[in-house]
Amino acid sequence: MAGALGGDAAQVSLREADKWLKTYRQQRYVTAELRDRAVHLTLDEEVRTELESLDGCCVVVTDVPVEAAPAQDQWDRCGDLQRGERGTRTMKTTPLEPRPIFLREVNRTRAHAFVTMLALKISRALERRVAPLGLPARTPWSASKACGW
Repeated sequence: MAGALGGDAAQVSLREADKWLKTYRQQRYVTAELRDRAVHLTLDEEVRTELESLDGCCVVVTDVPVEAAPAQDQWDRCGDLQRGERGTRTMKTTPLEPRPIFLREVNRTRAHAFVTMLALKISRALERRVAPLGLPARTPWSASKACGW
């Protein structure tokens, strides 16, 4: 950063630069230092290159020992959990949303949940069928409209 600052102003600028680096998660490979009352940013290319090599990678951290479940099994269970969460989110944010209806009988409540889950399964089946068509659809509902169903 260009421009010389007074003593207190320089310290404030340095703190602001450190805060900015922390906010944007760049403090691992960019450092801010005060030289001649000016804040200078230094880029560590080696660390940056190492971190960039991990771009797009996903890491699963668990307390389950490898002896209890191999790494591939842990990865698969994480994928199952992600699909379950996506299903719940789909049910809550699409036309599948289980409306707040007041049912007095347990069997009717179960039936309502069953119909919602069945609609989710049909939605997923529709996603799989539409995917090979290459349509720019974000949801099965918009895909069905695009296909004229």
